[in-house]
Amino acid sequence: GDGADPNRDGVDLEGGDNAKNASLSVSILLTLQPYLEQSSSSSPQSSLVAKLFSILRQYICILLYALLSHLFGQQAKDNATQIFERIHLPAIKAAQLKAQLEKDRKAAEAQLEKEKEEKEEDDRMIQQNTHLWSNEQRCWIEKGETYHSLLHPASSLPAEDIPPTIRWDSKKKQWERWSKNLKTRTKAMKQAEAAGKSLPAFAKGTFVPVRAGEGWTTSPKQPEAEKDQIAIGNIRFFVCLPTTVVVGAEEEEQQHLDVVDVTDWASQTVLPTKAARELEAVDSGRELFSLDVSTLLLLDKKGGKKGKGGKKKRQRKGGTTEEEEEVGVARKGVGCTAKVS
Repeated sequence: GDGADPNRDGVDLEGGDNAKNASLSVSILLTLQPYLEQSSSSSPQSSLVAKLFSILRQYICILLYALLSHLFGQQAKDNATQIFERIHLPAIKAAQLKAQLEKDRKAAEAQLEKEKEEKEEDDRMIQQNTHLWSNEQRCWIEKGETYHSLLHPASSLPAEDIPPTIRWDSKKKQWERWSKNLKTRTKAMKQAEAAGKSLPAFAKGTFVPVRAGEGWTTSPKQPEAEKDQIAIGNIRFFVCLPTTVVVGAEEEEQQHLDVVDVTDWASQTVLPTKAARELEAVDSGRELFSLDVSTLLLLDKKGGKKGKGGKKKRQRKGGTTEEEEEVGVARKGVGCTAKVS
């Protein structure tokens, strides 16, 4: 009745062994209570069957708890709730906190391992100097063919193997690239027309000098074609990059400028080849993008940057060669700057 003793279920709320002295009804409710929110603690790695079983068990426990609470009375339910909150709930929360801390520890270890692997990969890629980093793709992309100047010790390609839209000027010691002009009638065009002869190759434009870090797009197989006539597969992206070579017994450093085919990297990082054609950037003479190569250029005696074939001897201390840190081009944090929007 309404005047029943609050402790009629044999629960001593002030004692230290409340759970041991709980009546059968309270014990049953205590057994069910931890499962009322079981689904929230399911592991993300659990299988679908395990998750479904957990949800079903929770649903059954909720129904049983509601039914038995009504059967045993409000007092038994209140006693079970108080005992659970004072004894069992802190232990459950402590276990959950411990599990969360362990999860965070493993996540931190995994992140450190990932960063270590990325650092090792970055160092390897920079040392090999065969890839460029793409911020857009979040990966390293391999370079294409590299064309050395005639001054480079590793130069082995004959002139006919170099794309016709780039050339090395031996007198000025610089690379030049083709810039077509299909609108202006040049002197060579007028002379050919007056003589009734066909125009020679590369008459509709001129070659312009290339600087270190400069990137552009070209069509070596169609150097004088109209925009709509250029095949997408013939469009290439080139960039001029400085390289340092150590030669001779004295380990003399020589710096040279190479032209590198970076079509795969640029088409995924800067501009798709189709967009380059639509923007009339192919052999336009405009700079399409640039790379920060300031850290790669050797210093001359006045502290300025050397551009063409610069030379510098390594400093030695105690008869040993001093190690110098090499910084790669387009590594993480040193991306490219697009010039065409």
